[in-house]
Amino acid sequence: MMKIIAVTGLIGSGKSTVAKILNDKISGFLFDCDKVCEEIIRNDDFKEVFGFSLNGDDIVTKKKFISDYIFGNTRKRSEYEEYIWKKCLKGFDKAVKEQGKRGCKAIILDAPLLFQAGFDKKADRIVLVKADAETRKTRFVKRGGNESDFMIRNKLQTDFFSDNEAHIGKAVWKEIFNDGDSLDELTRAVDRVVEELK
Repeated sequence: MMKIIAVTGLIGSGKSTVAKILNDKISGFLFDCDKVCEEIIRNDDFKEVFGFSLNGDDIVTKKKFISDYIFGNTRKRSEYEEYIWKKCLKGFDKAVKEQGKRGCKAIILDAPLLFQAGFDKKADRIVLVKADAETRKTRFVKRGGNESDFMIRNKLQTDFFSDNEAHIGKAVWKEIFNDGDSLDELTRAVDRVVEELK
């Protein structure tokens, strides 16, 4: 029977790296929510959300507009997130069916907003990747993000985690701490998770 292993964590925690290592170790199928959402942003006109079309804009312009437009507007952000998460969940359900037909034994779900989007209900196991705020900020800036964007996103995520601490605590199966820069150390931590999955 196919297992769905979800990997999540706060911004800059290294959850995507963990998801890739885990997927390589168990030869599963990696479903990357960030990539799927980026494809939705690239291809969708978002008229239903904003009331006007964003068609014709390149991905960078679209992302900047969406970010600027929604971060200062709680209602609009909620509408946007509900819209894009619904589409992402639909894509995930389709991938699960396709991989099931192919005989895939495991799907690794790389979902930064796992609980916010309701993906946690799809998972058999949830792995939470943790790192301290300064380390996460440094990683985010190194990969091209800016500090103020980190502060906004980090606050939204940490507030959500604080407000839902009891539910998240019960749902998480394993935690991986990723405060360092050693890929070998991180791989060993993933190896321990893989052993317990057997």
